[in-house]
Amino acid sequence: MQWFVLLLLAGSVVHAQQRAPGNETILKDQLKADLYFLAGDAMRGRLTGSHEYELAAEFMAARFERLGLKAAV
Repeated sequence: MQWFVLLLLAGSVVHAQQRAPGNETILKDQLKADLYFLAGDAMRGRLTGSHEYELAAEFMAARFERLGLKAAV
């Protein structure tokens, strides 16, 4: 799951020269900041079960909620 999120964010940053189509709330600078936060040294690799892993999961859940995404479950 971690790799999927990072690939999603990384791919978005590469293609985020403008606002995302159909979603005016996604901005290039915000995606870049999110990527740097999640990949930063302070996250200590986000090892499964670690505090940093939980923090990253909560961070992503908040971002998805802000975008109006719902869990598939």
